[in-house]
Order: sequence, then structure tokens, then C-alpha cells
Amino acid sequence: MIPFNPNMAKKPMFKPPRKRIIDIGSTFFFIIIIAIGLSYQFIRRWQYTEQKALRMEAEKVSAELSFLKAQINPHFLFNTLNNIYSLSVTGSKNTPNSIMQLSNIMHFITDKANSDFIPLQKEIEFIRDYINLQRLRLGKETNVIFDVEGKIEHQQVPPLIFISFIENAFKYGISKNQSSEILIKILVNQENISFRSINHIFPNNHMIESPGIGISNSRKRLQYLYPNRHRLLIKETEDLFIVHLNLNSTT
Repeated sequence: MIPFNPNMAKKPMFKPPRKRIIDIGSTFFFIIIIAIGLSYQFIRRWQYTEQKALRMEAEKVSAELSFLKAQINPHFLFNTLNNIYSLSVTGSKNTPNSIMQLSNIMHFITDKANSDFIPLQKEIEFIRDYINLQRLRLGKETNVIFDVEGKIEHQQVPPLIFISFIENAFKYGISKNQSSEILIKILVNQENISFRSINHIFPNNHMIESPGIGISNSRKRLQYLYPNRHRLLIKETEDLFIVHLNLNSTT
């Protein structure tokens, strides 16, 4: 008979595998490290892809804006040269002044029109030159009113953004046989730049000349440059054509 040893009862019959517990913890920690590393790589790749997509979109928008302005400039210059040609053919004494006005306009287009935004003051000076050039070919039957109100300093606008509407007013709002009036007004405050033009509609002008591409291009440029920050209303009544453009100048 084996004698009873009290110390034997105190010794455990089975020792837990402490090494296995350590191995499971290390494996779990290693998996977490790998997951964090993969997540970081995924985020880096996603950010790179997102930045690349944004760059491509910005380049696309820039190319489309350049294309739209390239369409506007020859269209505008073509009509202006036609006006000067008409003056020269008739031997008008205003021909030299019209050439000087055209020189100012071409200087503006070559120097300023390639920018996305220019000072509003420069745009207004360009509009004045254009209106003065148009006045040279108009008779006494047409009254042109151009009015600017508010502080225009420190305000920026896209170049040539108003000229399509002004050109449209001169194209359809004058008549050789009837008196007419063209009203062009720019109102400026701290948050908004408001443009309005009103002109009479003469049916014969619709029959002679087809609508140009200027207004359509202006719509597209506004969508790019003022997304959700502009409002363009064009209204046509029986004898009036009204354009009201409001630009939110705050960013």
C-alpha cells in the first residue's frame, strides 16, 4: 500500500498550456497590425485616385471654358469688324474713332480675356468701349442708357460674361425705321452683382439674323464658374426682351 503524501494533493494534475495562450494573443495582434497597414494603403490609394479624378475634372473644365471663350471672341470681333466696314463704305467721319475703339477692345481681349476672373472695373471699361463703338453706327432714333450703381472696387467677374447679352440687345433691339431704347444696368453691393438689359424686339431682325451662340455659351460658363451661385432669367414679351443676371460674389 502506497503511503498518502499530503503534498501530492496540492500539485495540480493538469498544467494549462500558457504558451498556446501567448501564441493566440500574438497572432491576434499581428492580424490587427496587418489590417491597419492594409487600411492605410487602401486609404492612400483612394486619396490618390480621388485627387487624380479631381485634377482630370479641373483640366476638363478649364479646357471647356477655354473652348467657350474661343467661340465668343471671334463671334464678337466678327460683328464689330462688320460695323466698322459699314462705316468705312459709307465714308463716315466716325471711322477713325471706331478703329480706336476696336483697338481698345482687342487689347482687352488679348490681355484680359484669358483670365478666369478680372476686376469688375476693367469689364465695365470694356463694355463702355463696346457701347461707344455701337453708338457710332446708330442713328438718332436709338437711345442707349448704360448705368452703373454701387461700389465696384474689389469685385471680380469672368471676362466677357455680360457682353453676349449686350450684343444681343444691339442685334435685335434697334430699327432703322422706328425709335427704340436699350437699357443696360449694373448694380453692385457687398454680396451680389446684378446685371439687367432691356431692349425692344423688332420682328424684322428675327427674320434677317439667326440667334448667335453667345448666350448659350454664357449659360455654360456661368454653370462652371458660379455653380449654385447665380441666377439667370431671360424673359420675352410681345415687344421687349429682358435679361436679369444675378451673381453671388461671395465665396
